[in-house]
Amino acid sequence: MPYDGLRAVMKEPWQVMVGFTALAVRDEAKRSLNTWMTGGRPRAPRLGLATALKTSQALAVRDVGWRAIVTQDMEGNDAILAGTRTLGFGPSLGLRDLSYDFA
Repeated sequence: MPYDGLRAVMKEPWQVMVGFTALAVRDEAKRSLNTWMTGGRPRAPRLGLATALKTSQALAVRDVGWRAIVTQDMEGNDAILAGTRTLGFGPSLGLRDLSYDFA
């Protein structure tokens, strides 16, 4: 999520000091989560903040019994694709997210 979008939700400066990342339950029975969004200050790009946030979050949820984190990256978004590869994400079999374009 771009910083401006994050700020639209978190309006007060004290709400986001450096960055934010969130997960939502994808499948309770399979103990899987879906990474929802990550945002940070635009003045701190490429310092590894998003990687550190997501790594810390993954370790925390693993420690309380979750078994998987799923993400949906858009083809062509090379920065996001590179980031998720750095974190160890890879293609999965099974559920596939689809969308319909009304245009």
